[in-house]
Amino acid sequence: MEGKTMHTCSFTTAYYALHSFGHPGISAMKDIAQIHVWWPRVNADLEMFVKKCASCQETRQNEPETPLFSWNVPEKPWTRIHIDYLEYGGKHWLVVVDATSKWMEVVMTHRTTTQATIVILRDLFSKFGVPAMVVSDNGPQFVSNEFELFLRENGIKHIKCTPYHPRSNGLAERAVRTFKRRMEASKNQQTDLQWRAQNVLLSYRITPHRTTGRTPGE
Repeated sequence: MEGKTMHTCSFTTAYYALHSFGHPGISAMKDIAQIHVWWPRVNADLEMFVKKCASCQETRQNEPETPLFSWNVPEKPWTRIHIDYLEYGGKHWLVVVDATSKWMEVVMTHRTTTQATIVILRDLFSKFGVPAMVVSDNGPQFVSNEFELFLRENGIKHIKCTPYHPRSNGLAERAVRTFKRRMEASKNQQTDLQWRAQNVLLSYRITPHRTTGRTPGE
């Protein structure tokens, strides 16, 4: 364990460092620890630490995951993205998830109109490139003529999930739940919403994803 062993006096510091970014939960903390730190009984100690966190216990997810619609995973990142809106803290947020790397972007916005959605996506496309496909539900901002024109002009195929198969956009729905749960767990932190959102995203991006075995940033 060269390079990762810690002295006893550093244990408490490690707990708070692993835990402070959005209260990721036991599994995520173990995954992060495997990359960055190690000490005897590290998993047992982390479990005990999280069990003592009232916020984590209040917001932990007990219900089983609903099986997701089966998608082929593109070979290249940012080939297919899944998008959805959520509301938290009196604000609207657009969630965008890459189907390959599971990289997640969450952008606060005052409006959920087609125009506001296009502005956010144009900014993301300028950073990550233009995807081949966008998957969304049938929200009014996603089915408008203006949105369809925007996608068509950029050569993007639009896949709309039908009301009869809402789980086909399950990747975005799961990201929505993850973001809201971690934001709720960090509500006692004396910081504003944007700061908390940044911490949540940082924690998510440095944690190996269960389906890929890699961090979304790799």
